[in-house]
Amino acid sequence: MLIAFFTLSDYVSTRNSGVKLNKTRCCSVRDANFFSNRIVNIWNALPHYIVQACSITSFKRHLSRFNIAQFCIM
Repeated sequence: MLIAFFTLSDYVSTRNSGVKLNKTRCCSVRDANFFSNRIVNIWNALPHYIVQACSITSFKRHLSRFNIAQFCIM
């Protein structure tokens, strides 16, 4: 059985990378803290040049330069 962790957003906007993810509604704190729900905000905040990188190496290089501190909980 294949489980889909992420679903692409159908919302079309001129200010995004074209690869946005939907965040699922959660009924519990446990579900809200699951990996697939925590990562959606970070992925959707990435600039288009990172999301649409031409290779894995390029993606990793650009991602390492992106400041994700705003998503970290202290």
